[in-house]
Amino acid sequence: MMREDTLLQQAISAARAGHELTARDIFLEIIEINPRNEIAWMWLTGLLDDLDDCIYACEMVLDINPHHASARQYLDQLQVKKQKQLAEEKLHAQNQLQRARELVKSNHRGDALALVRDVTQRTTPTVEAWRLFADLSTDMEDRLLALEKLLTLTPGDIKARQEIDRIRHFKIIRLIWRPCMKSRGILIRRLKLTVLPCCVPS
Repeated sequence: MMREDTLLQQAISAARAGHELTARDIFLEIIEINPRNEIAWMWLTGLLDDLDDCIYACEMVLDINPHHASARQYLDQLQVKKQKQLAEEKLHAQNQLQRARELVKSNHRGDALALVRDVTQRTTPTVEAWRLFADLSTDMEDRLLALEKLLTLTPGDIKARQEIDRIRHFKIIRLIWRPCMKSRGILIRRLKLTVLPCCVPS
């Protein structure tokens, strides 16, 4: 407890002196020691960089103390900010997908795929994004991933399920035939080594 109190004083002093990174690290150390330290969590709501982390810190304060009015008010502000952020990301993703569809029409499938891939990595992908990704990708593993993601969003998509089954079947066939083709290649090379000397004129 004495170590926790000492660290708490150090963290608060660092924060008030403008040493925010140092303060944040000490507060994080405190909640590792005691995950129910309300003061440390409250300070972290203003020191963490990621919006989701700040929201989580507020929620932790309210979990410890449901009557903490400042934490409740700040959480409401953060959630409004989060909704605005999500709306902006959704609009950006829609614009990216529209641009990708235009690129497909002009036969620039590689550029379209790059845009769609960016959408799936930067935002929460929609059904349309995963479907377009699956249609554009020439990589079997990428297509399978996109179709599986699509199926989690639309479990009744029969076409996606059939395509997944087809790709998995093809992968199994390829695994079975690969050793056979390798053996065939070795046999052909041996036959060449045997036959070629007979074909060389004396």
